[in-house]
Amino acid sequence: MNDLNWALALQVVAFALLFAEIFLPSGGILAIATVAATALSLWSGFQHSQFAGWCILAADLVAFPICLKWGFARLSRSGWVLQSKISGSFEDAEEIPLDGSKGTVVSDLRPVGKVRIGKSEFDARSTGDFLVCGRSVEVCGRQLGQLLVRPVRGSAQ
Repeated sequence: MNDLNWALALQVVAFALLFAEIFLPSGGILAIATVAATALSLWSGFQHSQFAGWCILAADLVAFPICLKWGFARLSRSGWVLQSKISGSFEDAEEIPLDGSKGTVVSDLRPVGKVRIGKSEFDARSTGDFLVCGRSVEVCGRQLGQLLVRPVRGSAQ
């Protein structure tokens, strides 16, 4: 097999690896193999003749982007990709209370429990005291996805 045949065979391998990289999760291993096959193909093409090497390079510069575009378009319509879409408006999301917001304990904070601020309930952590259900609290921060709350001064336990 002469250098030109090797160059063309390696081009076929490179394109096969390119499509495999698009459709199969490999962590980039197939992409590295694609680059290696393309580089060997170019080297082999230039070993045959300078004209053959430049033709292979030009073909790669045109064909690779077209194949990538086609492959990703095909992938997005395939059953291999999650087709559902997130819907709803941003207004549907709960607002996280700001520091100083006041609320009521709905499950005892020992030191973790739930508080109601407005119409929503949130996971909360007391800043130190055990707080019983019904106690008024105010938000004083956030930590690990929970509101940090302290008792409102002057509220009864």
